[in-house]
Amino acid sequence: MYYGYRSISPNGEVLLCIQDYKNKPVTSILNLKENSSKILESRPITILSWVLDSSGFIYTIDNSLIYYDIINGTKREIYKFKDDEFIHKVEFSSDGTKLYMFMEKLLKNNHTKSILLEYDLKMNKSTIKINSNNIIDMEVFNNGSILTLEHRDGINRMYINTKNKSEELDIKNVESIYLNNNRSKLVIITTNNNYEMEIGIYDVKNRSENTKLSKVGNISGITRIGSISINNENQLAYLVRDKLQDLRLYIYDI
Repeated sequence: MYYGYRSISPNGEVLLCIQDYKNKPVTSILNLKENSSKILESRPITILSWVLDSSGFIYTIDNSLIYYDIINGTKREIYKFKDDEFIHKVEFSSDGTKLYMFMEKLLKNNHTKSILLEYDLKMNKSTIKINSNNIIDMEVFNNGSILTLEHRDGINRMYINTKNKSEELDIKNVESIYLNNNRSKLVIITTNNNYEMEIGIYDVKNRSENTKLSKVGNISGITRIGSISINNENQLAYLVRDKLQDLRLYIYDI
């Protein structure tokens, strides 16, 4: 019996779910296209990211970061976390050969340090890309440049990071960022001086290592946003609370 799902692949053909097996919860892989299933782990896991072509995914179990190859049906440990390390987010490069891991390390004074690692799946080698105290979130563009949301000088700022430089964007008071699956659209939520929230939608243009954002839509006058999602067909869905605190769902065509 299945009683919950963890994640679905970008192409919609593979489902990861929690299954009751001998009165214990296990994590199973369901291949909807082939109508087959197998047990992946003997307990629930946390899915962090999919390869864009749905050929594999990353998950955590205990203190290990595991890569599962759907085509070959194999898994291998990518990273073993220390007791003072905490993973926040993992993203694949567009070709699936690299991982970008946003994690925090607890320091002796109970402060934390943000670390962004690049892990080469072919070379089995990790490299520190950004070592900072300020990172809140990150997204990876198709050309390998990294968008970071960082808290500096009392406000949240955005930076596009390439191999040789870090460029601040002229967008302040950012609350959160969202990139759609094919990484062609970016949603940026900001607040204004009246404590209202605004949703900005941007086209992502990649040329070699240079990434440019072009604004193509804006939704303003929102007091509170519940959740948000953007698909590859230029549609944005978002939940807001009205004056009576009821949730309302809106669809915005970009």
